Amino acid sequence: MNAIIAKAKAIVRGLCVHFEGVFLKPYLCPAAIPTIGVGSTHYEDGKAVTMSDPAITTNRAMSLLDTTLATVYMPAVRLLCPPSAFNAALQAALSDFAYNLGCSRLAGSTLRRKINARDWAGARREIKK
Repeated sequence: MNAIIAKAKAIVRGLCVHFEGVFLKPYLCPAAIPTIGVGSTHYEDGKAVTMSDPAITTNRAMSLLDTTLATVYMPAVRLLCPPSAFNAALQAALSDFAYNLGCSRLAGSTLRRKINARDWAGARREIKK
């Protein structure tokens, strides 16, 4: 893992923990989807979380988050917004956006268009929305 990706992962991990919280027992998120850990709706093997699943440890919660970030959200962000590959903070912010709202929302967003056009002032306005 290169230095930018490692730094971005550390930043986005902190953002996710701060805004999602860490829940060791399954719970229903606001969208009524069974969730565990730091907003995880699936386990590493792709199996969906169910409300009858046993509690997990904090280490497992962080492992689930790390796996999801590394295999889904961070690669999607680098693909959708190539300028983010060169800036850890930008990559982290966009990964957090995608983690919360979904990659498809990022793909169709004005935020993405502003970033890819390198319109940094416009991107700052969009991310605040």
